[in-house]
Amino acid sequence: MKQATVKGMSCAHCAAAVMGALEELGLTGVLVDLETGLATFAQTEETTISREKLTAAIEDAGFEVGEIS
Repeated sequence: MKQATVKGMSCAHCAAAVMGALEELGLTGVLVDLETGLATFAQTEETTISREKLTAAIEDAGFEVGEIS
C-alpha cells in the first residue's frame, strides 16, 4: 500500500472528494482517514500513477498534498 498526506480536509465530504479523485485515476483499495490526513491506496503495475498525476488529482479536488510514500 502507498500513502499520501492530504492537508485541508475538514469533513467527511472532503475525505470522499479525495477518495473519488484517487479512484478516478484507477487506483484500488483507496481509504482516506480524515483524522490523520492520510490517503492509502493500492498501486499495481497496471495502475502505476506518477507522483505528478497523484498530486494533480488531489489538488484538483481542492486539497494540498504533503508527502507521498
